[in-house]
Amino acid sequence: MAVVFVQQATGTTGTVTIGSAASGNTLVLSITTSHATTAVTVSSLSTTNVVWSKAAGSSVSGVGVVFGCEVWIGAVSGGASSTSVSITLAGTPIDRSVNVSEFSGVAASSPIDVT
Repeated sequence: MAVVFVQQATGTTGTVTIGSAASGNTLVLSITTSHATTAVTVSSLSTTNVVWSKAAGSSVSGVGVVFGCEVWIGAVSGGASSTSVSITLAGTPIDRSVNVSEFSGVAASSPIDVT
């Protein structure tokens, strides 16, 4: 089965809402943050009928700013009329950008192939 892009939503706050995510599909969340002195990381994600796992994360320091980026994978186990992703951060960023995308056809076991 081919991987197919279904939908996406973006935001700059602690909640991003996309349309109904279908059971068996996969959500991919990416978040970038900036802070003056330290990396701001995701401490938790909350979405009805979705189990999240962190795929990757990194930070880099610049002059007077620390940029962070994380990618999370969510397995959708049930559909909903809409899917709201609540993001709790460990710290308060100066800025953040969030993208949530839904895909169908992603392998249920080991959805991230890093080989």
